[in-house]
Amino acid sequence: MRMKSKSPLSLRLDEDVRARLTEVSKRTGLPEAAIAQMAITAAVAATEKAGYRLVLPIEFEVKHVAQPNPQPATIYPPHQNERTVAEDRPLKKAAA
Repeated sequence: MRMKSKSPLSLRLDEDVRARLTEVSKRTGLPEAAIAQMAITAAVAATEKAGYRLVLPIEFEVKHVAQPNPQPATIYPPHQNERTVAEDRPLKKAAA
């Protein structure tokens, strides 16, 4: 499987947005860059879907929210039928 190449992008964020991004990163365990990439990808998709009209503010909708569940993490909540982005990544091979 060939990985898509990525190119760097420099962003300037307001201090409050950066602080919120950092908090989301800490709470989710995802790198800030990954969260920013997901948000930008969603914004581009929303703009394309709107016929390339950029309507501000762009609002995102959370489709699935995991509920606290005493079951093991490998069992999905009944409402979650879709795979997550993390699950679509190729598995890393274990070191020998």
